[in-house]
Amino acid sequence: MVSEHEVSVKSATPRPLLGRFGLVCVAKVTVKPGLVSNSSATGMELTRLLDVSSVAVGVDVPDKDALLDAAIDLVADREGVLDPDALRKAVFDRERTMSTGVGKGLGLPHAKTSAVDGILAALIVSKHPVAFESIDSQPVSIVFLLVGKQDAKNQHVRILSRISRMMNQKETRQRVLAARTSEELLSVIEEAESELS
Repeated sequence: MVSEHEVSVKSATPRPLLGRFGLVCVAKVTVKPGLVSNSSATGMELTRLLDVSSVAVGVDVPDKDALLDAAIDLVADREGVLDPDALRKAVFDRERTMSTGVGKGLGLPHAKTSAVDGILAALIVSKHPVAFESIDSQPVSIVFLLVGKQDAKNQHVRILSRISRMMNQKETRQRVLAARTSEELLSVIEEAESELS
């Protein structure tokens, strides 16, 4: 069954076929929901990184560390995570360097690490705003987590930029906060992303 999620190359050895338009090469592919290989991450849609199991609404946590842990937990067991403990450490180490609270109630924790093989994301909406040491000193209710391989700098920056552009819209933030189910939250993200130019 084909999914709308990332289709990544399973075999590096292409198979030549003679097609209607000449010689073409076809590689065996497999569908990996929620995991996107670095090479396919250009022009990335966030909806290719997220699915129902990597988003959560109404998460009741007491503080920033618990909110980060909750986001990490959504991706820790996914395909492409080679070392969940190292992944967690990378995210917390990056956060200690400088807070990823970018303002307007949004946190963008992220890390580049050899603990993953590809690019993964999670989205959490907390039940109550949480102090996050944000640049505008406002608490955070929306957390987008992004983790990728160390050599994925360009893709990493592009995706963070895409998230920022989308979440900079007040209406999008309000709709994200109003979502009551994971499915509803994904629908909001899909619609908001479709409006990006």
